[in-house]
Amino acid sequence: MIQALKPHTKPVTFITVEVQNQWIATGSADGTVFFFNYTPKGLIPIGFVNVKEEITFMTWTPAQYDKTRLLVCLKNGILYEYEGPKGITFDISTSYLIETQLPVRIFRFRSIKSRLRHEEELEQKRKEEEERQRKLEEERRLRGIEKKEKEGEKPAEQEEEEEKKEDDWKPYIPEKPSAALFAVYTSPDTFWLSMDEYDAGYLYHCQFGNKDDRFQYNSERLDAVLSTLPVPETDLAFGDDIPLTSILIREQLNCIFVGLKNGFIRIYPYCGTEVFESLNDFWTKGAHDSEYGMVTNLVTSFDNRFALSGGADGNIFGYVVKGDLDILQQSSESPKMPVFAGEIEAQDITEPNHYSIEEEKQKAEQDKMKKTAEGLKNEMRQRIEGLRGKFRKLLMENDQLPTDLRIARQDFILDQHIRENFLAELQDKVDLSVKELAWESERCNIALRKLEQWFVDPVVQDVVSVKSFDGQWEVSAFRTIELPKDFYEMQEEIERQKTALMDKGKRKETADVSDERAGENREARSTDTKSSTTKLKGAKAMRVERLLRKMEERAKRRQKRKEEWAILYQKKKPEGFDDPTEVDSIRYARDNMGNYFLKSAADFVVPLEQRLTVLRALDRIMKLRYTTYTYKREFNKRVLDLIQRKRTLAEQINNELKRLK
Repeated sequence: MIQALKPHTKPVTFITVEVQNQWIATGSADGTVFFFNYTPKGLIPIGFVNVKEEITFMTWTPAQYDKTRLLVCLKNGILYEYEGPKGITFDISTSYLIETQLPVRIFRFRSIKSRLRHEEELEQKRKEEEERQRKLEEERRLRGIEKKEKEGEKPAEQEEEEEKKEDDWKPYIPEKPSAALFAVYTSPDTFWLSMDEYDAGYLYHCQFGNKDDRFQYNSERLDAVLSTLPVPETDLAFGDDIPLTSILIREQLNCIFVGLKNGFIRIYPYCGTEVFESLNDFWTKGAHDSEYGMVTNLVTSFDNRFALSGGADGNIFGYVVKGDLDILQQSSESPKMPVFAGEIEAQDITEPNHYSIEEEKQKAEQDKMKKTAEGLKNEMRQRIEGLRGKFRKLLMENDQLPTDLRIARQDFILDQHIRENFLAELQDKVDLSVKELAWESERCNIALRKLEQWFVDPVVQDVVSVKSFDGQWEVSAFRTIELPKDFYEMQEEIERQKTALMDKGKRKETADVSDERAGENREARSTDTKSSTTKLKGAKAMRVERLLRKMEERAKRRQKRKEEWAILYQKKKPEGFDDPTEVDSIRYARDNMGNYFLKSAADFVVPLEQRLTVLRALDRIMKLRYTTYTYKREFNKRVLDLIQRKRTLAEQINNELKRLK
């Protein structure tokens, strides 16, 4: 590596070398263009200009032009043309900014594509109308019909309607300006311009206006577009709006390489100073990705035998240029570039926050100003210290004088108000500092209180250790957190809910018993009503008889159920009887299965009293928490008692030792 520089604060988007290899210009996304002198010892910074927009393309004027200029294309569609820094002495003592010292011309592109498309539509309609008239004339001629009236003429109403449509048409100007992709000089004042996005699909032949726009540029000025060349359609995905993104002119090969946004490369014939005459005749080559492979740069080798293309898809493709061997041999001379004469290898810049050239200059200037200010402060401090020394010496001489010749101390004060004003200013500064720190102090106090509430206040007992007298054993207390304030309230609420559930179960059992008793009473009453039904007659007797039949059926069903239960009880094995089959199954399960609390049957349902509900789980957690807290508290109490006992024993031993001495 020969040299490492950081002229910009954002990524570098373009670098171009002047045709005679005198200067190098670099453009960046930070909206600045930096100029360098190209010397055998490396790049020497000249200065930079601020264009306030990302640079998309830069090119120098050809060698045959009288003045060397740099044409800069921006992302907002504006073009700047700066004169070369030849013969100009720049003042860069405090900053590298030289935009007010370089003559500049500005071209602001304004969209005319809608007007061009409108004119094309009108021209297409005119041609269609002429073709229609020609066909009508031919048809009349073949039929031999004399032309008495112009049948092909449009009615007056249709002409008026078309004129009205023409008057209502307004050009469309996009809200966001299109980016200028590249520009090529055709003369010192004119150039071809390629635009992106909406204004793509044409090459615009533009012309600069004023000679210098440094101090008199008008943003509302309409710059001239002399002519246009339409870009022919070759890609159905983009239609006829294919942006031309990069260009490379090789006069020795008599061709122009043009990169497109769809990843293709076109080769046009070179037409001298006009560069382009038409865009219809070209060769094409596709290498990059058609969606993401926009051709960003084109370059050829020094002998023009090879070409390289770089795309936004991250690929670089190489091509062999096939042409006349005599032309290639004539243009195979190596370029004359300054030879590096440095002796020390440069260090690379790897830190992303490294100062740029301008930032280093500004920092150096600030350091210089700080150093100068510090020198003035030191000089003033020395003068003040000298005056203080003289004043102390004067006071000592005054103290050595006789009492009647001494000057009173308060007489040395020239003006009492000066001291009062100084003390008042000092107090104001102190009060201001207290006010500025009050908010921070209150914030820290609130944070401290929150931390104490969370981590200090709930602690009932912190970790305390006690060792045996010989130091072999050690026991520590638990760090115990106080139970929440609502702990006992939650316990009472859980007990209340448990009691309510138990009362509900008891009421259900009581209701079942009462239902059974009510059934027996109804059976007894049914026997009494049988005799009474004989005395009833009519519809009422029928209703009573129907009710009696239902009651008799229920009584029969209950009797049948009792008989079935009696049979089952008769089949019941005596107390202590073990079925051999069940004994074998239990033995097999005990030997081959684990301890399962739940049954493996598909229709097994956990009894209600064994189900784990939210209330029971919460009750268990509360009991475990309270039990753990109780055990820790009792253990901590024993540890504290042990510590106190050790202290008492130590005091007794010390007292006995003192008594023995």
